[in-house]
Amino acid sequence: MNKKGFTLAELLGVIVLLGILATVAFPPLLNQLNKSKEKLLAAFQKERGTASDIFETFTGSDLKFGNIIDEEGNEVELTDTNYSVYIKSKDKAVRKQAFETLYKTYKQYQNTFASIYSGQVEVEKICANVRGYKSSLEAALYPDDVTPEVYNNIIDSISNHLDVLFKYYKMKKRILKLDEMHIYDIYVPLIDEVDKKYTYSQAVEEVLSATSIFGKEYVEILKKGYQDRWVDVYPNVGKRGGAFSGGCATTNPFILLNFQGTEYDVSTLAHESGHSMHSYFTRKNNPIQYADYRIFVAEVPSTVNELVLAYY
Repeated sequence: MNKKGFTLAELLGVIVLLGILATVAFPPLLNQLNKSKEKLLAAFQKERGTASDIFETFTGSDLKFGNIIDEEGNEVELTDTNYSVYIKSKDKAVRKQAFETLYKTYKQYQNTFASIYSGQVEVEKICANVRGYKSSLEAALYPDDVTPEVYNNIIDSISNHLDVLFKYYKMKKRILKLDEMHIYDIYVPLIDEVDKKYTYSQAVEEVLSATSIFGKEYVEILKKGYQDRWVDVYPNVGKRGGAFSGGCATTNPFILLNFQGTEYDVSTLAHESGHSMHSYFTRKNNPIQYADYRIFVAEVPSTVNELVLAYY
């Protein structure tokens, strides 16, 4: 039982329940076109993602942020991957420099980013209109059986309780003994324990041990997946930042990771492994047309893995 009085089983039960509720279908909209129009839209499927492809290539391969001075006085290249390390530095000068260097570069290309974004907005708006949706928001949410009312309620609920977040920031400002609280101050840890470093092998063992509660089959498949190079582990030149699980119905699941040895990276490995194992079992036990799943459902096994690791 945690300090708030909830057991792990209760927390997992709530998450699973949310996943079940997310699968409830809403009455279908009249958004399917005739065969010729559907064929025409399908022909432009790849082109509809052009803005996203340009953004990923530009930010992942072409954009250079320059160098900063780290905590030990070394000049290092800043990337969108190692930025997450330096923005958590206990040295205020380092995290400030990382923040200003990153966003100074983005600002230089603000018109380019605005043009990319505007192009994607136009594509989404046109596709929504063609299919008869009331808005591009409704069109985006419909495949996941979510209404705009549900989406807006989530936004409103968060917005109406920002006072809790601000209270935390106020406490953090006091503990860090800051005269002013800046955006680059909000990510620095308050306790030293989170500075522990892990090798990738240690991270793998942590995740396998934590997820052993799911049974022998789960652990053996996940372990073999790690051994069979399901995971692209480390940052590299031209590699996008962040992490995700991918693949398709006829392949193994694959994980893009940018492992840098932090506790957060271990949690990220657990999270993405949850997605990949979900994909593995879904594809193994369903015909190809049912081998995919809703995004709301997708976040259940990944979040469960994070919780299991946290309680491990």
